[in-house]
Amino acid sequence: MRKLNWCGWIPVVLAACALAHAEEIGIGVLNGTAATEAAFRQAEPGTLAEEGKTWNFIKPAANSATTVSSLKTAAGAPTEASCAINPGYCASNGIFASGRNRDYLLMDSWSGIRGTENVVISRLPDSMAEYCHVEIYGDCNDSDRDMLYTVNGLTGSIQDRGTFSGAFQEGGNKLTLRYVPVIGGTITITGNGASQTRSAINAVRLAAPSPGIVSFTATPSQIMEDSASGAVLSWKTWKCGAVTLSTKDGQDVPATTENGTGSVTVKPDTTTTYILRAVCEDGTASTEEVTVTVRKQEPEILLFESDKKRIVPGSHEKATLTWSTVKAENLTLTANGTEVPITGTAASGSVQVSPAETTQYTLTLTATDGTEKSKSLIISVLAENTPNVLVFLVDDMGWQDTSVPFYYKDGQPVVTELNTFYKTPSMERLAAQGMKFTNAYSCPLCSPGRTSLMTGKTSARHRVTNWTAVNAPTLNEYSGGLPHIRAPQWNMAGMSQQEIPLPRVLKDAGYRTITVGKAHFAPSNQLYSNPANLGFDVNIAGCSAGQPASYRGEDQFGTGNTHVPDLEEYYGTATAEDRKKNFLTNALTLEMKKQIKAAVDENAPFFAYMTHYAVHEKGQYG
Repeated sequence: MRKLNWCGWIPVVLAACALAHAEEIGIGVLNGTAATEAAFRQAEPGTLAEEGKTWNFIKPAANSATTVSSLKTAAGAPTEASCAINPGYCASNGIFASGRNRDYLLMDSWSGIRGTENVVISRLPDSMAEYCHVEIYGDCNDSDRDMLYTVNGLTGSIQDRGTFSGAFQEGGNKLTLRYVPVIGGTITITGNGASQTRSAINAVRLAAPSPGIVSFTATPSQIMEDSASGAVLSWKTWKCGAVTLSTKDGQDVPATTENGTGSVTVKPDTTTTYILRAVCEDGTASTEEVTVTVRKQEPEILLFESDKKRIVPGSHEKATLTWSTVKAENLTLTANGTEVPITGTAASGSVQVSPAETTQYTLTLTATDGTEKSKSLIISVLAENTPNVLVFLVDDMGWQDTSVPFYYKDGQPVVTELNTFYKTPSMERLAAQGMKFTNAYSCPLCSPGRTSLMTGKTSARHRVTNWTAVNAPTLNEYSGGLPHIRAPQWNMAGMSQQEIPLPRVLKDAGYRTITVGKAHFAPSNQLYSNPANLGFDVNIAGCSAGQPASYRGEDQFGTGNTHVPDLEEYYGTATAEDRKKNFLTNALTLEMKKQIKAAVDENAPFFAYMTHYAVHEKGQYG
């Protein structure tokens, strides 16, 4: 799949001319009661629906295929081309009304496609037999929807952030892909993935391209100074002859093209823009440019690792520390603050150590300009029978929402009606084999309770007394504007960075620390919104959000700022077995099992914090 040929990469005047004078086919979607072909004819022309331009209209229906044949060109000439659309959703934005121009009509109706849903335009005219320029207009009146489009292998996106205002904006409600390869006379457009929101199709415009440069890319587009490999400039032209390549400051670069393609390796000392010029067979010239960015190499520790992370006490085992650096004038190694002798100041090296206790080793690089960079690692000295720790935090689970009784009277458990309703045999086994606590203080909200578990403090002490917002530290409690019930000493931004979290303590003691599932410690603009900053070596699906969009169907992984991250491999729902496996709760469980197995296989003691988003109900504050 290629991602290239954005209209924005060439001068706007050239792009406009390519569509203004070439053979074109325009297709508009009609769903609304006000947006009709008759209304289109009566309305004033717009910038897209220009004066005298012929448009073809299609009236699709959700979950069914609709085809319109014998499409006409913008000049009104009939063709054999046809358009088939198979959307999963059809809607009207309700923005077209009397007095508004034809652009509003075209942007009023849309069809949504995702997964295998598509738009297929076939039997294109000879002028589009090899390539065509494709414009997609998409606006679903959404304030926050990212819509991906794939057209015969080329990709691009539209970020829908509101209602159509009468202006077209590349990437905002319009996508232009140039020199799209036509396959068997057909253009196929697909949208977002099967588990995402749909990509909107309001209108599509195809145009026969003029000869020119199909693509011009730099791989990679960014290199380090003194790079031995440099960057490869590659290009493809269509119906063009000789090409010339030069830098923007006028330095020629030798280049040849064979069968319309060519490439050359460049090794610039500084950031350089390269210009490719091609002479087209129609006598015109085509120009494209790319920039290769050269980054200065900063002093850096590339690698600092140990072949052993755990040593048994009294075994006199040795571990080998290995490092690799760039631009190091001097290197020092310390063990719990005490310097460890190492030889030389080469870019790479190693040393053997035999710690008698859990030790933090720190490698510090000093550059010629005095810059210092450090990296640390811990080698644990732990016995073979060091216990593993697995903590389940079940969100919003009531004390009667289990077959294990937690209410006691006169020292004996009392089985309630709800205890008999719920069947939780695994909890019964856990209670029988372990210890059950039935009398404790709890703050019945997400963030306060989670902060208490991480800090060992009550909410009155750590002062996180309410759930934290996703994006900003705001007061999530109605105060009615009454100052006497405001709480200025609350930690509304979540867990304080002055706290010493449990996973960090266990990590320093040699445990591998793992969290899978809900975090909800702080808003996204705070350090502790990322569980890794609390000392977790592994964080899967933990973020600032308290819940996904829902726990049902396609929205169970959430959208926007309530998206559950890191679970993309579970999005597919092709079969019933997939749907069972890909359910959010099951996906989190499978990920934790993988992490625990990896720790056991590597003989690493672990602290695993398993915190499902369920049974938390969408819409609740906790």
